[in-house]
Amino acid sequence: GYRLGAPSSPLPLDVIELWRLDPQAHQMLTRRLPQARVGHRVVALEGGEFLIFGGYGQNPALYLPPFTQYRLECELLVDGDPNVFGDEFLYTSGKGTLSEVRYLPAAVVLGDGRVLVAGGADQSASPLASVELYDPVAHSFSNSAGSLNTARYAAAFCALPGPDGVYGTDDDRAFVSGGLRLWVNPNYSPQAADVAADAEIYLP
Repeated sequence: GYRLGAPSSPLPLDVIELWRLDPQAHQMLTRRLPQARVGHRVVALEGGEFLIFGGYGQNPALYLPPFTQYRLECELLVDGDPNVFGDEFLYTSGKGTLSEVRYLPAAVVLGDGRVLVAGGADQSASPLASVELYDPVAHSFSNSAGSLNTARYAAAFCALPGPDGVYGTDDDRAFVSGGLRLWVNPNYSPQAADVAADAEIYLP
C-alpha cells in the first residue's frame, strides 16, 4: 500500500505489520519485504503461514504501461511457534514464482490447501483470463489450471463449498465476480463499459 496522505508516491510501502490483539496490550511486529508492492495479494495457508505474491513495484496511477517494475517472486511469512509472538520469519526466496505478472488478481485457498490465482492485470496493464494454482508443499505455481471466461482484475472472490456442502474439503470451488475488464487508471472512476457484470465459478 501507500503512506496515508501520499497517494501520489511513486513507490509503495515495503513494510509488513503483524498485529497481536490482546485485551491487556496490543502488540505490533514489523517485517520488511525485499521489494515494495502494491496491488498484491496475501493469503493465509495452513499452519499459520502467509503467502505474499503479485502486484506492481510502482504506483500505476503515476506510471503508464508498460510497467518496468513488477513482482513475480513470492514471499512467505512463517510463524515458528503459535504461542510466541515475534518469532515470525519472512522467507524471500525459493517460495514460488508466478508464471505471469498479476496486479489485483483473485486469490482463493481451496479445500486441498492449494491457492487459486486468477486474472489480474499484466505488466502492460492488460486484464488476464489465465489461472494458476499454487502448491504450498512444492512452493511452486502451475499455469495449467484453466482460464476465466472473462479477463478481469480487481474482482471480488471467495471460496464456496462443493457438492458435499462442507468448506475445507477437496471439492471446494472458487467464486469470482465483477472486476474491471479494461484497464482504468486508479486516479479515475471506471465507466460502465469497463466493469465486468458477470460471475464465474471455478471447478477444481
